[in-house]
Amino acid sequence: MNIYKDNDFSHKEIIILLNSGRRPLWLRSANLEGALLVKADLIGADMSRANLRNAELSQADLSGADLSYAVLTNADLSKANLSGANMLHCDMSNVDLANAKYTVDTRWPKDFNPELHGAILRNTHPH
Repeated sequence: MNIYKDNDFSHKEIIILLNSGRRPLWLRSANLEGALLVKADLIGADMSRANLRNAELSQADLSGADLSYAVLTNADLSKANLSGANMLHCDMSNVDLANAKYTVDTRWPKDFNPELHGAILRNTHPH
């Protein structure tokens, strides 16, 4: 059962949730507008359809996370780990991806070029 669906979260509730040890987090359709998620462990989280407008996600680990259809308008994802994240159909207007790392299996919105927004392709198989 998803007890977090369609909820608005206060800063305190977000901290409690992140410290709960529950993984992966299920935040589908959650309202996380303006959330402070700097350095957050969001590995494999389901954040599809979440409102992350103006959220601070710098240095967050979003590897394997599902962010499909999420609103990331004005979100800060600088230095975030986006390896293998699903970002299909996201609203990425004015998103900050400076020095964010992604891999070839990261899925982006159609016609979106992450490198033009500052993201860096991580070589998963160094030679």
